[in-house]
Amino acid sequence: MTKELWSAMLHPTIDLAGRSSVFAGIERPSITEVLILAEQAQRAGAVAIMITASFGSKVDQHETLRHLEQLHDNVDLDICSTISSLS
Repeated sequence: MTKELWSAMLHPTIDLAGRSSVFAGIERPSITEVLILAEQAQRAGAVAIMITASFGSKVDQHETLRHLEQLHDNVDLDICSTISSLS
């Protein structure tokens, strides 16, 4: 899904949710893109984001941990993840 389509879907979803909490799903390959969309989600009224790990052929556990640390340090929303293990 393009960033434009994601944004176009986010706002009506939050409007329709009314008083219900909205978790915005973000699946982008880089931390930069995730942070941009997380900021948009927060401004739109989401209460949390659901994220995946960084992905690509050169992503290892250290990169995944760095990705999560950057999100934790830079996003003022609850963060839910589909990452099952970093062991």
